[in-house]
Amino acid sequence: ALIIFIASMGVPAIKFFSLGLLLYTAQRRSSWACRQRSQLYRGVELIGYWSMLDVIVVALVAALVQLRGLGTIEPRPGILFFGMVVVLTMFSAMSFDPRLIWDHPGNEGGRTDGASE
Repeated sequence: ALIIFIASMGVPAIKFFSLGLLLYTAQRRSSWACRQRSQLYRGVELIGYWSMLDVIVVALVAALVQLRGLGTIEPRPGILFFGMVVVLTMFSAMSFDPRLIWDHPGNEGGRTDGASE
């Protein structure tokens, strides 16, 4: 149950927070922690592909566990909405341009060596 909770609630919440942070700092053209934000983006993109594993686990558990006397497991519409959240966060991570992390006013023209053209 803890694994399902972390995979179903914790990971999507962290992905939403991370994508929100990346979007906010990119919109503000922040020069704060560019390398760490770039690593955060790569992590969000990597986790996105593994999030569909949770949908498969819930479907398998629902198919295998049928304790009529104690309770039953039925995924119902929740699995559909969770699958949509996974797909939409994957699309949002793929549509984010990581070059925006490095694009800020102190970085004229994308050059970091201080040379001008």
